[in-house]
Amino acid sequence: MAALSSASSRDALVDECAAALVQNFADYNAEFRAITRRAPQRFEERDWRGSQRDAVERIELYDKCVTRAVTHMRERLGEDAARRGARVFFPPLRLCTDNGAMIAFAAALKFPEGVAGDAAFPVFARWDLAAAAQSTPRR
Repeated sequence: MAALSSASSRDALVDECAAALVQNFADYNAEFRAITRRAPQRFEERDWRGSQRDAVERIELYDKCVTRAVTHMRERLGEDAARRGARVFFPPLRLCTDNGAMIAFAAALKFPEGVAGDAAFPVFARWDLAAAAQSTPRR
């Protein structure tokens, strides 16, 4: 991938990654619903083993989808960050939850071009992301 040299190309990368996360979430929901739609038939047919397999598949689906999303983010964002000399932390998959994805997305909105000084900031349960992005000092 060519070096991302401008803010607009970084914005495009962030937009691409955000869209990929949204699509991953939609894919997860669709797969989860497809498994769940089998439940009435499994019950009516007394297919208890099939019901158990579906339960396991639903549980494993989350890890599968999170792994796919994190792998994509590592590939797309890690390379750009390394070129810019930035440190990137990708948590272990066991810590990758929907809240983790929301925090990462908030950081991408708040710090698209980096920050001047300390990057620490308070986190709020109901954070107005548009206002937060505007209040950050830029380099």
